[in-house]
Amino acid sequence: MSMAEGFRRRGAGAGAGMLGAAAGAFGLRLGGVACLALAFVVLARTLPAAQVAGLSLAMAAGTLGRYLGPLGFDQLALRHLPRLRAGGRAAMARRLEGALFGGGCAAGSACLAAGLVLLPLSPAAPALLLAGLGALGGAAAGVQRARGEVFRAVFPEGGLAPGLTLAGLLLLSAAGGLTPGAALAVLIGAALPGLVLQLAWLAGGARLRPHLPALRLWREALALWAVQGATLLLNRSALWLAAALATGGVMTATGGGGIMTATGGGGAMTAAGGMAEVAWLDAGLRLALLPGLAGWAAGMVLAPQVSALGARGDGAGLQAALTLGCRLATAPALALLGLLALAGEGGMVAVLGPGFAAATTPALILLAAAAVDGATGLSALVILHGRPERGAARRVLGLTLAAAASLPCAALAALGAGAGLATAVALGVLAATVLRGAGLTALLVGSGGPWPGPFGRPGMAPAARERV
Repeated sequence: MSMAEGFRRRGAGAGAGMLGAAAGAFGLRLGGVACLALAFVVLARTLPAAQVAGLSLAMAAGTLGRYLGPLGFDQLALRHLPRLRAGGRAAMARRLEGALFGGGCAAGSACLAAGLVLLPLSPAAPALLLAGLGALGGAAAGVQRARGEVFRAVFPEGGLAPGLTLAGLLLLSAAGGLTPGAALAVLIGAALPGLVLQLAWLAGGARLRPHLPALRLWREALALWAVQGATLLLNRSALWLAAALATGGVMTATGGGGIMTATGGGGAMTAAGGMAEVAWLDAGLRLALLPGLAGWAAGMVLAPQVSALGARGDGAGLQAALTLGCRLATAPALALLGLLALAGEGGMVAVLGPGFAAATTPALILLAAAAVDGATGLSALVILHGRPERGAARRVLGLTLAAAASLPCAALAALGAGAGLATAVALGVLAATVLRGAGLTALLVGSGGPWPGPFGRPGMAPAARERV
């Protein structure tokens, strides 16, 4: 067997492993999203809307805690631990693992303590408890991802907790005992088994001795945490912007002529649609979330791989891993985009009803943005973990904040040109995604790194493509 053939077979095996892990993570997350959607239906059919809103905020606190609660130490684990293990420094990796896990648990432990103290005093206590549990689970998941244990990182929060939540709410509803307090107890109780399972997995593997990290690690972790926060702002700001424009009476387009009208006094929008436009945008965002889950799954698997490949200086392997990840992230978005383009308004009406025919155009634009993000968004992982340079987090943060600032600017420009609110904000999302993707590509390629996108480096040799 020739050396080239050996490289091709090794690349095919690695690609198959990455594909299987990403598919498993995607399936778990999709099942969890479905369970939570059904849980929301159970709540909405049983409780008043105001009480459902309070429970939704508590659930959002848990999600926010898992994403931002580890304070960037979960990302720091993905940056350093695979690199140390790839370099044969397993003992140093174990010591650092304890420090990163300890730092990641700091905010979660504080939230849990505050929630327990305030439980008899404040209605915000359950949200603090859920945020604390989410943060501890996120810290554990960061260590597990760095070890390459994707299933253990995803299953507790992505599959087990949503399933237990749905089962508990269904039982309470069937027994006639579903109250806001009982629902909060179900949410907290559903989060606990997954966290216990994660901690048991961590304790059962390599010996983990949590302790607080050094100041240098705090600085590095908080820089990555700032990037996470800016990315969250970029991803969530579209609906906030649309709701603000629709309910605040800031400005609106009154038709094809693009006349801008200020209503003042907190008045409602005068353009056709109003809050209906927000619902149309929300429908498009939820549709674009489906291919976004594929990108999330690809990133779950890719992050520790690019760290290890970067440590070994394997440029070809890094290019192959990034290209495969971009393919996994881009293909579902392009497939849904083509399907919706063929189905048109009839397809949207068949799924959501006649009131959502106007959601078709915003959905098409948002699916195009999802495809652009799938082709370029994983570049940030390579910049931050595969080829970490001094100031890399600061540059990605600045680029992400610039993209977030461009979203309302582009949306207002589209409103001024006569677009409806939902379409205008969707165009803002597309413009921000293109700006961030182009900037990430320039940063990565300009530093001699791999090319993002589903086709790899321009002019890649056929033998190299077979590795991908």
